[in-house]
This record gives sequence, structure tokens and C-alpha cells, in this order.
Amino acid sequence: MISDFMTVTDTTTSLLGALARHNSVSAIRILDPLENELPTSGRFAVAGPDGPIWFDASNPAFQRAWREKVATHEQQLGDCFRTSGVQAATVLTQQEPAAALRILLGPGGRIG
Repeated sequence: MISDFMTVTDTTTSLLGALARHNSVSAIRILDPLENELPTSGRFAVAGPDGPIWFDASNPAFQRAWREKVATHEQQLGDCFRTSGVQAATVLTQQEPAAALRILLGPGGRIG
């Protein structure tokens, strides 16, 4: 499964777990490094459901809130993969995708 896994709920964990009970499931997460660590200054826009959302990266309160949100999401995602029994690897947007496949491939060249 290839996804950015930006939205993780209890349903996500349940469905992945059900799939993994009867199949060998691996997850490749696509991650832009800017999603985890924002620039320290400047105004930036991100895509939102109703158009661009602008933020000021030099705002310390915004930076702190962003880091807390990222930490919570990373914890939830890790818990989701552990609970559902899914092996996961992350590919950064500037990284060669084959690197993640090598992480997931076993010695015999098989996933799982």
C-alpha cells in the first residue's frame, strides 16, 4: 500500500489489521520533509479544502503547535502500523523509491 497516511483513525487501524490477517501487507509512506519540519521563517501556502492556507513560519507559537501536531500524528501512525501488524517504510519526496523497497524486501527478494 502506498500513501501519505495523513489521516489515521481507529478505522484505519482496524481495516489494515483485517487486511493483514489474511495477506502480507506492507506500507510505503510518502513524506515531504517540510511536513515534519517547517522552515524557520517566511510566509508559505499549503493546499486546503477551500483553497490555499497561508502561514507565517517565523511565528514561535505556530512552530510549537506544528511540532506537537506532527509528534501526535507520528505516534498515532506508529501505533496504527504496530497494532495492525503492517510492516512500513517511509520514502521522502526527494528520495529514490527503490530505497524503501529494499527496506521492505526480505533476503529472498520478497515483501513480507
